[in-house]
Amino acid sequence: MKTLDFNLKYPFISKQPAPSKLKLIEEQQKEWIEYYLWMPEKMKVAYKTSKIVTLAGIIYPGAGEKGMLAIARWLLLGFAFDDYYDDKPEDVFSKIRKKTIDSLNGLPVAPDPKSPDDEVFVNEFANVRDMFKEVASDFWVKRFVKHQEIWIQGMEEEAAYYEKHHQEWIKSLKEETTSYDKKPVIYPTYENYLSIRFKISGCTILSDFVEIAAGFKMPEEIYKSDYIQKLRHHITYSIMWSNDIYGAARELEKNEVMNLVLVLKSENEKENKYEGESESYKLDKAYEEAAKMHNDGIDDFVRLTENVPDFGEYQEDVLRYIEHAKLLLQGQKEWHENSDRYQ
Repeated sequence: MKTLDFNLKYPFISKQPAPSKLKLIEEQQKEWIEYYLWMPEKMKVAYKTSKIVTLAGIIYPGAGEKGMLAIARWLLLGFAFDDYYDDKPEDVFSKIRKKTIDSLNGLPVAPDPKSPDDEVFVNEFANVRDMFKEVASDFWVKRFVKHQEIWIQGMEEEAAYYEKHHQEWIKSLKEETTSYDKKPVIYPTYENYLSIRFKISGCTILSDFVEIAAGFKMPEEIYKSDYIQKLRHHITYSIMWSNDIYGAARELEKNEVMNLVLVLKSENEKENKYEGESESYKLDKAYEEAAKMHNDGIDDFVRLTENVPDFGEYQEDVLRYIEHAKLLLQGQKEWHENSDRYQ
């Protein structure tokens, strides 16, 4: 089994956030976390020891106070949302997705006595939206809402995948069992994995936050340029691959299947690669393959940053955006290596 030394390439400098900002985030999140009444005390403690409460400062160290607080509140919300709705059925995601997007769009959402915890999340999404409105353009907020919907839609698709294969697994059983509630380990194809993982990773939202950290209200024409879209592609996939590599051991134990390393191992086994080798060897080869995919993407990102086209009056803004993107990539690596969540 691999250790934390995955040979991931990150040729960027790191930057420590101002201690005053970290202290402010910690104070605020002590208040925010109490909104999640369903969350056991043990989980609240785990959130703090895993450095979730200070993640915003680690990956967006140069953000202004208002922007950093908005990002910090969303990160706490995102982790809580993911943990709460984990293993929920597809129809639950369909309902909470509509409630969430309605809330983000400023539409009234009626409380549901059958799902009282939904209201907590709905209210928090509205609070986060209001915080971002203070530091972002209307174009950014509209895009942010769209990416939120894609994120939850991915969770809905993941739930549908598990439900489909769970039923197939039950039908395939040859004898009575009491383990029908067990999650079957049926890995998707790489293509199916990628379609779902891209959405559930939430990395497009993390890419959006780079603009907030850089203080750059990026015009639509700049955002839609081929260059920015290529940058965002590499930011998104670098974080996604990194998260899968650092989280593979944890997800293997939990019988999760939407993980690059585990899917690559499964694909190799289907092709009879490394036949006769140990499971540990096969897993290590999948780690190596995943690391190469990650590092090739980082190389492409670096080449892009060394060949910035002319953006006219927005040139300095784009250059600042790039520097904050580098801080994000370096910061998420350091967070993965130091967070209890991946130990």
